[in-house]
Amino acid sequence: MTSKVRTALATVCLVAIIAGGYAPLALAASVTATQDVTLVVSSIAKLAVTGDPGPLIITAPVGAGDEPAPVSDGSTAANYTSTVPAGQTRKLQVQGTAATGVGIPAGCTLTLTPTMQGGGYGASKGIVSGPQTISQPPEPTAHDIVTNIPTCGTGVGAGFGVKLTYALSVATFTALVGGTSGTVTMTFTLTDAS
Repeated sequence: MTSKVRTALATVCLVAIIAGGYAPLALAASVTATQDVTLVVSSIAKLAVTGDPGPLIITAPVGAGDEPAPVSDGSTAANYTSTVPAGQTRKLQVQGTAATGVGIPAGCTLTLTPTMQGGGYGASKGIVSGPQTISQPPEPTAHDIVTNIPTCGTGVGAGFGVKLTYALSVATFTALVGGTSGTVTMTFTLTDAS
């Protein structure tokens, strides 16, 4: 049998099957399988600061006989990511927890002023407090510097989140002791609001 004859015979058989009302044979069966995908949003509380501020150094005043001017540094920030259950919020606290040397020098006041910067994720990133006066460490209680923190993210880096401006000023000029220095450890905590 030649190839032309075989092709013709196959065509005639196919036409006969279709004309006779026979349905073509199914080539493959259809099967399905399922899986359940579990989806969870964890409660997230992540916090970082962008390094240490520069030294705050009380120096000689511009004019002889004047009191030394305050010095400040606002080069650092606190960044956080927060997811909270419905109806709940968090707060950001700070506390002077340790000191080396003299800590806060005699005759001086250390102040921290938090300021919310732009960027990040979420319409609100919390309500920022006003300036906080830091006592000689260890402080007995923490200062609330941001309250009502919802689900949000501040962004990453010193230009995002809560700008931290430290200021050292002279409180009692006659109590200053030249040549003294100290370091204060500031501990930040992102915690559930009570």
